[in-house]
Amino acid sequence: MPRLDLYRHSPNPSPEQLVEVCDQFLKNTGEGDWQSVAQSAEHLSEQILGHYQTLKGVSQETTGLARVGEKLPHQVFYVFLYACLREHSSTGRMMEELESLYSDGEDSRARASMLGIWQSINLIMVPRPKLWGCDGKLKYSPSAFALMHESTLREQILCYWKMGAPGVQKILDDYSLMNESSRKLIDHHLCRLVYQSADSECHPARVILADKLDVVEDYQMRFKTLIQGIDYVSDQLFDERLSFAFSLAQSMPAEKLRQAFKGIDDCIYAAMHEEGFDENGEDLTLLEEPQLSVRRLVKILETAQAFGYSSLPQIHRCYRTSLEGRTDRDMMQDLLRGGFSPERQKMDVVTAWAEATLIAADEDYLLSFDLSEKLLAQLSGKKGTPGLRKALLATSTGREIALGQDLGL
Repeated sequence: MPRLDLYRHSPNPSPEQLVEVCDQFLKNTGEGDWQSVAQSAEHLSEQILGHYQTLKGVSQETTGLARVGEKLPHQVFYVFLYACLREHSSTGRMMEELESLYSDGEDSRARASMLGIWQSINLIMVPRPKLWGCDGKLKYSPSAFALMHESTLREQILCYWKMGAPGVQKILDDYSLMNESSRKLIDHHLCRLVYQSADSECHPARVILADKLDVVEDYQMRFKTLIQGIDYVSDQLFDERLSFAFSLAQSMPAEKLRQAFKGIDDCIYAAMHEEGFDENGEDLTLLEEPQLSVRRLVKILETAQAFGYSSLPQIHRCYRTSLEGRTDRDMMQDLLRGGFSPERQKMDVVTAWAEATLIAADEDYLLSFDLSEKLLAQLSGKKGTPGLRKALLATSTGREIALGQDLGL
């Protein structure tokens, strides 16, 4: 790719001449190897900053040449984008200039391009910059670096995380070198790793980060982790996750616990809106082990209900668009009308949640409804509580059904 010169027409190029030379660069990006493209972008971007001082200055001068919603003409923007592909003497400056102009998120097209540029097959072999060098020194501003290299940032943070407390402490020791937005970004990624790890409260990394953790976000992630593997994790792992998810519920303030239970609501909501098929054509909404899944969901709901949680409103949103004016009793009545699905090898997640909600309900509460013998039999068989069986035996039809159940018919 030819090396382009901002000053080829004039020692004081006009905005139109700037856009023209950047447009020539953009048209030539398909020519030559990535090294020559990157080198051309680096040279041209350095000339542009040398002339205009800042990207904000470029933006002001080229306002009339940019498309609606763009902060820079797209030709100029792409020059700086390519100038941040690899490490060179001005990489940090280029990243920080992009951040100063685009960190407010107003130009959504530019933000998408920063992350999407790596999908180009021509850039597969480009060695990406590292936030921390091999010597452990922080090389760039994390918040600026993440605009184009967020996946690399996450990978390096994860590497330090896997070192345990010393690795986490190394990151924290570099906070004095970061601006506020960078510290918030690193806090976010470190806390997410804590929430996802299911490590105990006394784990060294969790202790180091204790003042940064949000107990509500922590608990929401615990519930999501617990529910995500509902139909395939081992009994031991499920029990460990269940215990971990509720380990501090007793001591949490009621309002924070209510917010934490949104993690369960989010899982129900996701189940209601999940659709599609995997690469083998399998329906992603179906559970491989439906009966096991229902039993485990019941266990989760029974534990949560002891702390005042109800899944009814969220479950009910699957069937109705509005909850206005409807009580929990109204919603339970709707679920009872739906009853239970026939025994089968597979079941969708929404049905599993609905059935688990019925089974987890208080026995006396269920008996306060006008239940048919069939539904009484189903509830009695699934809950195994004496009150339901007693109610079933109160009618001749119910006694016949109960006898059939006892005989395994």
